[in-house]
Amino acid sequence: MLSSLPLLFIISNLFINFIVGQNVNNSRSIISKACECYNQGICDPYTGSCICPSGYLGRQCEQLESTTLCNNVVCKNSGACNIISPTDSTCWCLLGFHGEYCERQRAASRCNEIQCQNGAMCYEHSPAMSVFAYCLCPPGFTGRFCETEYFRCSQVGTFVDQYQCAQGSYFLCDYTNRLIVGTCPKGLRFNLNKMSCDHASSVTCPNI
Repeated sequence: MLSSLPLLFIISNLFINFIVGQNVNNSRSIISKACECYNQGICDPYTGSCICPSGYLGRQCEQLESTTLCNNVVCKNSGACNIISPTDSTCWCLLGFHGEYCERQRAASRCNEIQCQNGAMCYEHSPAMSVFAYCLCPPGFTGRFCETEYFRCSQVGTFVDQYQCAQGSYFLCDYTNRLIVGTCPKGLRFNLNKMSCDHASSVTCPNI
């Protein structure tokens, strides 16, 4: 009789593990279903709820609220967010600034008058009757001519873009030290603690 006890113990443990495993798998599928978000909403893996970008609300970010499309959208260089349609907003920049968040500053009147640095590309923008040339910087560089390097990959990981933190930008560094830019939906910021995009109120950005 004693010799059969180890066998019963093993069978009991296998049965318990099977039941626990089933419960874990079921709870994961429930959380996954609860996190089905629309309109670029982000699933919060800790709460199982959706974090909605500017202009959307509801349990699954399914409700459009046009009057909030500029909420938590931070334009740089004194630019101002404006709602331009029932589903979209944009940053209106002061003369001499350009970019999705007015992050680029005029470098010259024409591209043939300047030399962008560090592999940056020059392009021309014509607001009204004016023509301005801008340098489009590669990731990790800033400045009118992209002359200042502020970030370089030194290890594998995910990092906040300190110059574009309030605009939801972050960096991914792979095993070859290649720098990749990630961007959160409008009005959200990257939270390093969660390793995910989050409410703007949950992330404090450098004042740059």
